[in-house]
Amino acid sequence: MNPNKEREWTLTECCTGKGENYKGCGKVLLLSVDDIFISKSNLQEFSYTFRCPHCGVFTSIPNWHLPKFVRRKAIEKFNVRSFSHTKV
Repeated sequence: MNPNKEREWTLTECCTGKGENYKGCGKVLLLSVDDIFISKSNLQEFSYTFRCPHCGVFTSIPNWHLPKFVRRKAIEKFNVRSFSHTKV
């Protein structure tokens, strides 16, 4: 994997709260690979997720929006963090 590819990758997504409560703030965000992680919902479903820096709401992203190296990095982070949505 080219480290420059990871640094250069971005995704534009809207804060919707999809997968949590659908009460996102609607801000359009430019996400990097470090913003994406895996979360586990109350229904025991796993999803690729980001947390809005403006309102703190979690939004799920369809896995087909993410390249393989981003999904892989999110899985690595998941293996070392808590299984729940814990606000920091």
